[in-house]
Amino acid sequence: MKQVIGVTGRVGVGKTFLVNGLADSLANYEVVDLDLIGHEVLKKEAVKEDLIKLFGKKILTESNEINRKQLGALVFSKKEYLDSLNAISHPWIKKIAQERIQQSTFPVIIMVGALIKEIELLNECKFVVLIQADHGQRHRNLKSKKNIESFQASDDDYKVFSTHIFENVFSKDSVENFSKLVQNLL
Repeated sequence: MKQVIGVTGRVGVGKTFLVNGLADSLANYEVVDLDLIGHEVLKKEAVKEDLIKLFGKKILTESNEINRKQLGALVFSKKEYLDSLNAISHPWIKKIAQERIQQSTFPVIIMVGALIKEIELLNECKFVVLIQADHGQRHRNLKSKKNIESFQASDDDYKVFSTHIFENVFSKDSVENFSKLVQNLL
């Protein structure tokens, strides 16, 4: 039986940093990265057409692909724009994530993403680990993503649906301790 462990938290807390660190200590697992699936979804012709209808051709690159930087600047300027993007992309992300879980031959799936709840994937997870980090460290990590933060849920909102909380201090010890937590969940 497959076990799915969700890893979530606000932007800049080091979710991917910790999940990537699992490779050294955990075998037989697969990562389902919701951000990467979101990038894939933007390449789907149906999604691209819907986004062009909504935002116009200004979101396209010269090669007619979605310009993620341009789209991001647009949707993180107005909540209604972000809601519209999510209404288009989240069903696709959910479908692909569920397919990857079902098709995986690995006994453990680590699903990583800030929007596990919003994409309606909580029911896929046996456990959900909330990653938190020092506010100052998070802000140093954010760089060009600082505008995203104001559109995200608070740590308290994440705590409501998380089964475990992990404090990331961005060190080798953090990776080792996160790995131990995941191993103890299995």
